[in-house]
Amino acid sequence: QGDAARIEAPERRRVTILFCDIVGFTAIADRVDPEVTTRVLSDYLSAMAELVEAPGGTLNEFAGDGFMALFGAPEEVAEAEQVRRSLGAAHAMQARMRALSEAWRVLGFSEPLTVRIGVNTGQVSVGSYGSHGRMTYTAVGLVTNIAARLQEAAEPGEVLISETTYALARDQAECAPRGAIQCKGVHVPVQVYVLQAPSKMPASTEPQDSSVFYEGGAADAQGIPG
Repeated sequence: QGDAARIEAPERRRVTILFCDIVGFTAIADRVDPEVTTRVLSDYLSAMAELVEAPGGTLNEFAGDGFMALFGAPEEVAEAEQVRRSLGAAHAMQARMRALSEAWRVLGFSEPLTVRIGVNTGQVSVGSYGSHGRMTYTAVGLVTNIAARLQEAAEPGEVLISETTYALARDQAECAPRGAIQCKGVHVPVQVYVLQAPSKMPASTEPQDSSVFYEGGAADAQGIPG
């Protein structure tokens, strides 16, 4: 995604950030053989990467059974389109996870595996970070931290979005208010909404078909500098 010249130097840009994590995976994985755990993680990450990248997202960081994805970097994309793609992908990811979880039963995963997803948009510093020879293209800033906290606060099988996301997507999505959550480093509570499986969304689980949203950013909604 993008050429080397674009990703070497950090720059300020508005992007949409998605965090995803399997609920309770470590405890469940402890009860099966390591080879089975490896197989399940491979299936999961391959499927999620496909759904992120199909609409133009960048899957940039893995951490065990969790990952971070960007929409709008390195490729510049209008904010409305970023969110249309990211929330469409999130919806598709939840649908794909249900199918995968059913298939994994034969491997010994008798309990359904679910994911939590959090999405936020705002101004961050994007670029290559790290040490010489080991660089990662990522987004750094408060907006990223809020997206991660939204993922942690989501219930199993949920996509949690910010108040600004709701304000900009409510004509295209059905959402339920969750109230406010406190995020580390944010001085005021962040209002959040649960993205439901809306009647306004096409039934297909492919991201290019199920993407119908816009996200504006929890930090912006709370008057927090990006």
